[in-house]
Amino acid sequence: WRDSGESGKASQMALVIGRRFEENGLSQNSLDLYEQALAMYQVGDELEDCIESIGGIPQRVLAGMNHVDLQNLVKLQIESAMSLANLNQGAKSAVFYQDAFDIMQEAPAAHEVEDKTLMFPIFSGWFLALRSRHIEDDEYGSYEQSVIA
Repeated sequence: WRDSGESGKASQMALVIGRRFEENGLSQNSLDLYEQALAMYQVGDELEDCIESIGGIPQRVLAGMNHVDLQNLVKLQIESAMSLANLNQGAKSAVFYQDAFDIMQEAPAAHEVEDKTLMFPIFSGWFLALRSRHIEDDEYGSYEQSVIA
């Protein structure tokens, strides 16, 4: 699937295969597969991309991405978060949800994504992470307020 040379097709295949792994209780296999697919988007000059990235994805990659590829990228982030949660790695899971949200907020093609239900698993994952105390928040709910601001 990685040899296709097309991140869009490869990410779609990774999502299908990863979900099959997940259905069979193989969360670590799913996570490994998703991480390999995400790595396809993280190419380039490490120093420059590290400074100018959103959710680990270089801004120049996000700027050149169409809405279909963006949707697949965000789904990979969400599925990675879910796999991490299933592996009892709630804090890491919360980071992937945050990355997915940040990408959807900053990527130029985000306004072209028609399926707005893509955001529901992000908010649901955040809620679970907050409830499980994998995300630190103060008594005033400052973290929650910053998300909706």
